[in-house]
Amino acid sequence: LDGKIILHGQKDKIKDQHAIVKGDAAVLSQDCEMYFVGINKTAYGFEGLTDNKTMLKKAMQKPVIYEVPTIEDIMLYYIRRNK
Repeated sequence: LDGKIILHGQKDKIKDQHAIVKGDAAVLSQDCEMYFVGINKTAYGFEGLTDNKTMLKKAMQKPVIYEVPTIEDIMLYYIRRNK
């Protein structure tokens, strides 16, 4: 990322804004995908990181699992996105 600052703020606030989201890939729509930093889709479902879980929760029509990410999780998704 060539020294570019991609996140700043208190660790707890950054973690609160983000969420690891898991569920059936069939529940993803283009409207939902725009709220993800990155998504990994497999034959069994998807896992992704959102940086706006409040809006994603409003956009998701079906139940999914929301988990609190670690700072390492957050950084890995941003690094993958910017490659």
